[in-house]
Amino acid sequence: MDNKEPRKGFLGEWDRLSTNMKIVAVILMIVPIYFYPASVILFLGYAVFSNMRDKR
Repeated sequence: MDNKEPRKGFLGEWDRLSTNMKIVAVILMIVPIYFYPASVILFLGYAVFSNMRDKR
């Protein structure tokens, strides 16, 4: 039996979502990028910030 430790940060939250909520989350991430491509910078900035915050 493999005892995996739960993932932390964004991926840990992603694992806890139901299938329907994952679909909604993906749509909510794609729509702003489609309408305003510069929002990719905001998403990347948030990813870096949350990664640094979770490591503390």
